[in-house]
Amino acid sequence: MTSIDYDVAILGAGSAGAAAASFLARSGRRVALLDSRPLRFGGARWVDDVPPWMFDRAGLPRPLPPVKRCDHRPLTLAAWRGNLRVSIGPRPIWGIDMPAFTQNLRDESVARGVEPFEEISLHRVLESRGRPVEIHFDGRTPGGDSRAHHLRARLFVDASGMRQALLRRTSRLSPICPALAPSEMCSATQQIREIVDRAGALDFLERHRIGYGHVLSFMGARGGFSSLMVQVEADGERVEILAGATDAGPAGTGPLLLREFLAQQPWIGRFVFGGAARIPIRRPYDRFAAEGIALLGDAACQTFPAHGSGVGSGLVAARMLADAVQPFDDPGCPEAMWTYQAAFQRERGGVHAAYDVLRRASQRLDEPTVAALMEHGLVNANNTWSTLNQQIPALPPEEVARMARGAASLRVRSVPLIASATRMPLIQRLYACYPLTPGARTLHAWARAAAALCGHRPDAQRPEGLPA
Repeated sequence: MTSIDYDVAILGAGSAGAAAASFLARSGRRVALLDSRPLRFGGARWVDDVPPWMFDRAGLPRPLPPVKRCDHRPLTLAAWRGNLRVSIGPRPIWGIDMPAFTQNLRDESVARGVEPFEEISLHRVLESRGRPVEIHFDGRTPGGDSRAHHLRARLFVDASGMRQALLRRTSRLSPICPALAPSEMCSATQQIREIVDRAGALDFLERHRIGYGHVLSFMGARGGFSSLMVQVEADGERVEILAGATDAGPAGTGPLLLREFLAQQPWIGRFVFGGAARIPIRRPYDRFAAEGIALLGDAACQTFPAHGSGVGSGLVAARMLADAVQPFDDPGCPEAMWTYQAAFQRERGGVHAAYDVLRRASQRLDEPTVAALMEHGLVNANNTWSTLNQQIPALPPEEVARMARGAASLRVRSVPLIASATRMPLIQRLYACYPLTPGARTLHAWARAAAALCGHRPDAQRPEGLPA
């Protein structure tokens, strides 16, 4: 058994955890990076779409080919049945090879002195007055043998994704970070496959009036929160497919949507590259940091609710965490932890919460209503572009008037969605007022106001349930 001391221990060696490790090591902290899998398999195993501005905000260089697989490809939204279409033009996102990107982050962190542990099995989290101070686990350093370890740190970061490996073993955050409901989770899969019949691929493109390298997205493929996205690559050799659906919706799962689509498309051949995951799609937790512990990425529900993309948000949050702890000798002190969560909530939390309201409204829509939203201009190029870019759309007066006319045509079917859309700027402003200083009562008052505006329950129902 070995016993080791660190400034920061990060559980989860995906993109958010690896970025945080690199940022923290750069500032002189002694950092351990741990993952339950072999490190080379940590994080997303597919191509993820990320707005390039998020790399800038995180202080990371924008990826270059081959890590950047594609940039601003044209996008067409289509109804699952019929001929309704919305042309977006170039998307504001880049397709990123996540295994390669994340490996680069891990390599950089190790070069900065981060000490990695892989294939770990977490057994115990020890606390002192509610603050985690030590973890016991079996694991190994790359190339070494597995053995028992006792690891002490002044800050523990849970970047373990949906497993929330640390969160569920800690006494301060676990009671106020509720387990996710089925409606707050999405199953998604992304694959790249060979094209075995070019004539069949060309027929698919012609039927949908798109070209090579053009992205076709079936919105609300089975009603509610479900989508299927297809892109025949420019060389005609491969096709990229992304399918996702909420766990509580009528569409089944993302992998099921994908299997059904493949069964109908004999021109698509063998699997080349990709992966699948379950993803949180709710707003960020009201509180995701406490003395000695910070949640990061999917573990904090920092995934963008409208389409389940979490890579960019995790990178931005990792930068905010590193910046928040930088002035403090104790990286896990209450002031540093509150600074981190306040920074994220004020800058990005309102955007996520606003789209979470839209996501909950859209989950109740059936397939014909989704198509009608497109037909009447309530789903259009402007708001789709903003959603992909993970920003609140700017609505000029003429667009507001056009959407109002469309809403009047739809009448009752669109009321929840329109009501949600009108609250988006108000939600963003409320989150910009997230309390700046630690305090259970001030946070409870803010959480009640957010719940009233957004239509959800606060994560903690009583002030005494929110430790300072």
